Amino acid sequence: MLGYVWKDLKGQGQPAIDVLRSGLSMQPDPSRGLDSARLNLALSEVFAAEHNWGEAAACSQAAAAAAAAEGAAAADLAGLARLAAARTLLVAGRDADAAAAVATTGSKEDAVQLAHQLMVRHATAPLLPDAAAAASQQLQQALSSSSSSSSGGGARGVLLAVSHKVAGDLALAQGELDAASGSFAAAQQLLDSSSSSDSSDSSDSKVLVFEADPSSCLSSRLQQEVAADVALGAAQVCMARKEWEASEEHLSAALAAAEAAGGEAGPGLAPVLLLLGTGYARSARVMFAEGLLREAAKVLGAAEPSRLVDKAASSSRQLAHPSLAAAVAWRYCQLLTALPNRGAEATTWGDAARTLWQHAGGGFVVQGASQGSGSSSFSSLQEVLGDDVALTGKGQHGHGRGAVVSLLLRRLLPVVPPVDAPGSQ
Repeated sequence: MLGYVWKDLKGQGQPAIDVLRSGLSMQPDPSRGLDSARLNLALSEVFAAEHNWGEAAACSQAAAAAAAAEGAAAADLAGLARLAAARTLLVAGRDADAAAAVATTGSKEDAVQLAHQLMVRHATAPLLPDAAAAASQQLQQALSSSSSSSSGGGARGVLLAVSHKVAGDLALAQGELDAASGSFAAAQQLLDSSSSSDSSDSSDSKVLVFEADPSSCLSSRLQQEVAADVALGAAQVCMARKEWEASEEHLSAALAAAEAAGGEAGPGLAPVLLLLGTGYARSARVMFAEGLLREAAKVLGAAEPSRLVDKAASSSRQLAHPSLAAAVAWRYCQLLTALPNRGAEATTWGDAARTLWQHAGGGFVVQGASQGSGSSSFSSLQEVLGDDVALTGKGQHGHGRGAVVSLLLRRLLPVVPPVDAPGSQ
């Protein structure tokens, strides 16, 4: 049944939902058993592709519960389901639910489960230096133990690749670029092991080919999304080093994988287009940068700033977390500010970015502040992404402290603040 849904129905649309629900209705108990877990997890992915995050979260949590009841034999299936639950809840901005979903999933000695917990914590709580360093060390130790007992490939290999990606994001957020690069390389090696063929088997040499595995409920879509996010992480290391050409190579690979996962106009392209546009703007290729940033807004459902606000902040089926939409709008504002006779447009996009940022929350809430008390509750856009005049070399904040862009979560993740910043101690 899963093979039919993924191959013939492309894992999308109402026909796929109907087939999977029919399969669940034939189970003796739809809340128990391996088959129920697989069907619920596949159903979750279909709903996520439709941006129906509520249904996606409910199905993935049902899959996790059913798989967990089967014990060690379904550990990887449970891991895939927990990952799906955390992702859908974080994209939808249901941060408290995401934290609860991973809070009691198992032993912190298990690298995959620990990575899920740290992934959620990184997205939803301010990142403080000592805590971030301790979390990175704990995860690296767990991954070292896991790598010695894993041959890579399959569901376990993909879960470990995600775990290394989480480690890389944490290292990148702390400015530990060598450690981040090593983690992303380890994740890539695991994905290479999971790939069904080398790049010479594809017409596009940047695309790894992944086969779906119905027995473990490992879809090719998930594998491509993970591959895209790993390449995105490697690109951000290069960008931090101002290695623009190398970053573009990684971003090209990320774009190819994201297109393989969700199509040539899917919202999963937005993080890649955002970083491509940012890199082009920082390296003075203005025309390319403008086209890429406008395309990033389009794949998020709107070419106009007011529509971007409506799509990202007000819709129950938002295409991305508001922090990502805010970053797209703000980067476009910065670019337009640096161009002649574009001031009115820049102001409109800047206003949209500030509105979206009020919905960002998560790790960008200033420690000790009340989230409901207005803009002072958050690290400002200028602190994180720089002043609107950053590309002209002016402004108080320069290019800002930065943020980590996550494709899997379609949101921004905070970096460790400077030691003199509020809440950094």
